[in-house]
Amino acid sequence: MADPPAGGPEPPPTNTQETQASFSVEDFQPRVSIDAGQIIGKRTRNGEAYTPAEGTGRITTREVWKLIDNLKDIIHRQTTLIESTKADLEEVKHDQNVLREQNDRLHEEVRALRAQIETSPQPNPPRTWAAIAASGTSDPQPSLQRPEKDRNCVRISTQRLSVDPRDNESREGNSFGRYLSTDSANPYIRSALLSAPPTQDAQVAGIGTTKTGYLVRFKDPGSAEAARNNTEWLNELGKNTKLVKPRFGVVVHRTPTENFDLENANSQAIQTIMEENDLAEQGFQIEELAWLKRKDKVLGKFASLGIWFDSAEGAEYILNNGLLVGQRYIGSVERREIKKKRCFRCQRFGHLAWSYKETPRCGHCAGQHERERCPPGVRARVPNTIDLQPYQMLEKYLRILQLNMMKSGPRMEALINDPQSRELDVLLIQEPSITTYRTHINHSAWHLSRPTTQTDAVRFRSLLYVNRRISTSSHRQLPYDHPDVAAVKIWTADSQRW
Repeated sequence: MADPPAGGPEPPPTNTQETQASFSVEDFQPRVSIDAGQIIGKRTRNGEAYTPAEGTGRITTREVWKLIDNLKDIIHRQTTLIESTKADLEEVKHDQNVLREQNDRLHEEVRALRAQIETSPQPNPPRTWAAIAASGTSDPQPSLQRPEKDRNCVRISTQRLSVDPRDNESREGNSFGRYLSTDSANPYIRSALLSAPPTQDAQVAGIGTTKTGYLVRFKDPGSAEAARNNTEWLNELGKNTKLVKPRFGVVVHRTPTENFDLENANSQAIQTIMEENDLAEQGFQIEELAWLKRKDKVLGKFASLGIWFDSAEGAEYILNNGLLVGQRYIGSVERREIKKKRCFRCQRFGHLAWSYKETPRCGHCAGQHERERCPPGVRARVPNTIDLQPYQMLEKYLRILQLNMMKSGPRMEALINDPQSRELDVLLIQEPSITTYRTHINHSAWHLSRPTTQTDAVRFRSLLYVNRRISTSSHRQLPYDHPDVAAVKIWTADSQRW
């Protein structure tokens, strides 16, 4: 074990004892560094250069005022910036309010348009060629709107004074009636319009005659509307003169006749039909009912019923919804139309064949001969080319119809059996149907051409029909190694078609 050091222990240091590091009062004073460049320009009151004494650490009043001025400038700039920011915020808020109002108006317009679209009747979807082929007709529906020229016209009917119009010239008296000349009827109609207060301002442009009365043409639609809505002037004319309103008729086929007695109770039959079909609730009115038959023909158990409405909407409603008769639904309804007279001797309109004594014209090829004397193999005439020679049309025109049957057998049969389709030359069929015996539909009026490829495919996707009216020496099938392609070459004696 080591021995302890010699000598006694050292005494602990006290505050009165001196150490190696000593401090003075100046060491505890704050030190402020003064830049010599800041006091170069300063002078005393006597004009002498200011010589700073030893730093005392105090801030002068001038420096305080300088700091205050700087703070004022900063506060002024901040205040200006805040005011401009407030103005910008107000403008932004105003723009937001304007946009919000515009957005609300747009929402209201969208809701109104959506309500109109939902309440408006849905338009008929466009018909495809396959649907047209299945229905067998492609004629557009006639327009039910009033023609522009008839809006200023008013038709009136009156009783006739005599059977023969020529007797009116020798009759005594000078009263209004049917079969008067326009010069004689003009003063009666004008004076009647002037005598009625609602039609005093009506301006008449001219007057024409009809089979049952007269046609009054006004200068503006307002005058014509006033004459239609106020019938006081018709009472001034007398002779049971009444306004002729346009009527819109429909024909209902296979209507049971046991439910109606139109000869003795026509008004009761009208009321019955309106109640069973809720026509009064729809705002429609039936003007007349009649059986469409000859006078000398006996009325059978079923017959075609003609119904005339006072508005086009009523006729359209029955066309779209059918007719209910004694809880029996009848859907065979078509529009009542007056067909134009056509002469089947010259194929023109306006007269009948019994009154035509000129040279006949064939309805098939437009040649100068009867239809039964038309030579075989001649092409059918092209519309609007009635003056062309038949053999020239064979060289200039080739009518083709291309349809996608969508594998529908009824559509294919409707197309190939339609008499109107036989006026065509070539039928290009896509997606044809097949029969129960896995064959394609054939017809005696058409020559069928299938794809020539050697394949085990059960169904071909294309067929080609050539009208048998065209001679077999004028067309020939071309081989093509594809199951979906059928090709035929057609030519004439002078020029090659395909």
